[in-house]
Amino acid sequence: AERDSIRPGEPRLELVTAVIGGNLFAGGGREDPVDTARALILEKRYNEALLILAEVARKDPRRLDEAEGLIRRIRNLRGEYNDKYEELIHVLYEERDVAKALKIIDELESLDKNPNPATRSAILRAKESARFVYNQERFIDIMTRAAEMLEKKDYWGAAALYLTGFDIGREEFDRAGYGNIITGRVDGALAEVRQASDAFIRGREIQVRAAESLKTAAGSNNPEALGAAVFRYREAFRTVASVFKTALLAAESLQEQNRRVGTIREGIREDFFLGYTQRLSAGRHTAASPEGIKGAAELWMKDAAGPGAAELRDKSLVLFESGRGSFAAGDRGAVIANFGESGRLAASALSMMGLWYEALPVRRGGLVGDGWKAVETEIPLYFDLRTLERSSLGYLELAGHMEAVRGFESLPRQTLPELRAFRSSITETVRAVEGLGGEWRILRESARDNPYAGNASRRILEVYGDDLGIWRDRILNLETDAVDRMAELELIPLNEGLAALAEEHRNATALIAGVEREVELGEGVREKIVFKYPAEGLAALDSLDARFKPLQDDTRGFVSLYEQEPDSIRKDPRIEGKIENGRANLARIEELLGMTAGAVSEAGNNILQAERFKNEGNRRLAETRSAIASGNFTTARTSLSSARQSFSNSLSFQENAGFRRESDALILSLDRAIIEAENRFVVAEVRALINQGKRFYNEGRFEDAENVLVRAQNRWRMTQSEDEPEITYWLGFVRAALFVKSARDIAVTDPLYAEINQLLNLARQDYARGRDLIARGARRDALDALARAEEKLAQVRITFPFNQEASVLTLRIAQLKDREAFAALFRTRFNEARNKMRTNAQEGYIDLKDLEQIDPNFPGLKDAIYQAELVLGIRVPPPNQRALAESETLYGRAFSIVSGNVRAQFPIALEQLNKAIELNPNNQRAIELKDRIQIEAGGQTSVVLSSTAEEQYRLAERRFIEGNLFEALA
Repeated sequence: AERDSIRPGEPRLELVTAVIGGNLFAGGGREDPVDTARALILEKRYNEALLILAEVARKDPRRLDEAEGLIRRIRNLRGEYNDKYEELIHVLYEERDVAKALKIIDELESLDKNPNPATRSAILRAKESARFVYNQERFIDIMTRAAEMLEKKDYWGAAALYLTGFDIGREEFDRAGYGNIITGRVDGALAEVRQASDAFIRGREIQVRAAESLKTAAGSNNPEALGAAVFRYREAFRTVASVFKTALLAAESLQEQNRRVGTIREGIREDFFLGYTQRLSAGRHTAASPEGIKGAAELWMKDAAGPGAAELRDKSLVLFESGRGSFAAGDRGAVIANFGESGRLAASALSMMGLWYEALPVRRGGLVGDGWKAVETEIPLYFDLRTLERSSLGYLELAGHMEAVRGFESLPRQTLPELRAFRSSITETVRAVEGLGGEWRILRESARDNPYAGNASRRILEVYGDDLGIWRDRILNLETDAVDRMAELELIPLNEGLAALAEEHRNATALIAGVEREVELGEGVREKIVFKYPAEGLAALDSLDARFKPLQDDTRGFVSLYEQEPDSIRKDPRIEGKIENGRANLARIEELLGMTAGAVSEAGNNILQAERFKNEGNRRLAETRSAIASGNFTTARTSLSSARQSFSNSLSFQENAGFRRESDALILSLDRAIIEAENRFVVAEVRALINQGKRFYNEGRFEDAENVLVRAQNRWRMTQSEDEPEITYWLGFVRAALFVKSARDIAVTDPLYAEINQLLNLARQDYARGRDLIARGARRDALDALARAEEKLAQVRITFPFNQEASVLTLRIAQLKDREAFAALFRTRFNEARNKMRTNAQEGYIDLKDLEQIDPNFPGLKDAIYQAELVLGIRVPPPNQRALAESETLYGRAFSIVSGNVRAQFPIALEQLNKAIELNPNNQRAIELKDRIQIEAGGQTSVVLSSTAEEQYRLAERRFIEGNLFEALA
């Protein structure tokens, strides 16, 4: 390396001098350079000594010999160094003796404290390689021999052997210079392991004796000896747990420092010293069985405690099953003995196993290192023991409650005070059993998804839970029965109170909404009508409102009280049902109170409406009286009808029997006043209309006569309930004449008027043309024209067979075609028409009227027409002497009744006068007397109905709208 750094032609001493410059003699002559070189040689710093001596030889020739002597000395020493270096290479790479190579490296370092950089690097690499191999072999040797000791159960010897390896790699660790923080923590962790290990090793004899004592006691049936042995075991083995814990913590600390080293020294994954001590403390991760100081403690604890704890668990299980049999049989003494011993054995074993949890190191809420692996195999046994201990204690406590329950079952509980006393006496027992149930649920939850829970634990929890459930249910049923009976006794008055108030409320609101009552509507007809009493209903609701509040408060208190019961009681179907009953009562009360507000509003509105309609009715009555006085009967009728409607509306909103009677009396009295006042005018008007209609009839103005007579009949019905017979008599003649006329003429309003009228016009034209052609002697053409006219007339008569123009024109055509033959035809037609009067008088009369148009003077024709009109009721027959005499007789009888003022017989007198006028329409005295009677008798109609009849009419309307036609008609 030195040779390669010198350029050709450049002397070595000059190069050295150039490299060191003036720094070698920076002291300024204060120290002899040759003496300095000698000192450096003694310190084996040969390179520095050579540089100084070369400078001396160059600057001071007088001391050349002295300098060269020292240089030769250095060369001799360097030759020895080179020989050792060659030996190192041979030993390291050919002989592969790592220990010998390390000794040679130590000699080389002693020969030259400051070799050149290349040599230094080569030696360092060789030393590191050798040291690594040496350390690795030494580490493997320790781990192998220690494993053999652990196999032979020499846990203490193995721990001591592990401690001998705590210096492996220390030299490289120290040379790395990591700083005081890392070095201090490493030294502290290793010191704690050494201290704990020394205590573990020193306590060997005590530990062995304690383990043997525990084994003996576990196999015996002496509880005192077992307790003492467990105590000694725990005291002796605390040092074992301590070394286990300390070794794990130290391993974790060393591992943490090793991670930090990687951040300080670039390219270095781990420090070997830290790795070796970590594994010597806690073992290797790849080891098949525990090793390291931690492993020694772990294996010793498992050997010492595991078998004894398992034996105690098995004994505890036997006692536990015996206890369950005693429990089922009700033998409290045996229960206490069996479960007490079962619990003690489990507790002793748990105390032994508890050292594992003292040994587990915890940091920042989690386990450190591989501690869990050590304890994992012991968890199933620990779980069984814990389950046995807690379940046994639970059975012991439950045995005490068994006796309490037997005493409770005989307590009286009939009244509320007795029930409350009983409830109080059993509550504490219920809570205690619930507490046991809570502990059991925790155990069950911990075992449910726990992979370390074995079949024994699961079986124990299953049967313990079953027994707890049986006794819990038994006690709870007693309490629930008491609570149910208490709730029932408290709920009865609440239900009864609500039922009574609800019924009163229903009655009160029914008065407002309407009460259906059966009433007499006349002629034996009874119907159910709805009547409203808002004032009465409002008064009833006011009294109810104050009574609902305390019931609501009591019911709310009941629900709140039983909702606070524990779930085990509250969720019983009986209790739930009663709570729901209470809630339903509250909801019902709220509903009724809500309905009250609506009903009060409705009642107030109904009262207001009733008063408004009542006032409106009174106003209409005043209008009625005024209209009667002024003779304005139409207005009087309208006002009275409005008054009736208003009073009916008022009664529909507020029924009032007194007001109903008063309003009916007022309405009906005014109704009679209207009818009586108007009847005088009606009789006179109707008489004038009858006379006018008769005149129109006599003049042959039948349509005008009908209109006048119909108007008379309508006016008559304004005050009378039946038709006027005299009007009916004359309408018969008028309408008979109109019927014949309607059959003879085609009205403009007829749908076929245009078509038929056109045919008639064409037929008239053909007839006129034929008549002209005959006059000119063109008979053949005339016959053709007449034939066409007959064809059109035939078409008209198909639709209107009695049309007068078509019939007459047909006769005229026949007369024009053959006058000689027509005379015979005319007579035949006349005879046929007279004969039809016996079978079809109307058709015979029409035929006679047609013949009258051709020859009105034909012998017998006028008489035949007259007789036909009598038969058809078209003509009024002239009175004969007998009829005149009978008419006078009837008039006389009627006059006697009227002159005697026998008003009860006025209807008879009217019948007699109507018959007299029919026999002699010109009997003026009869007519005048009849009008007088009708004026005095007054009208028979009514403008309005009574309130009862009004209800009947409205009921008929409803039945009609509903489609019940027969009921409506009735």
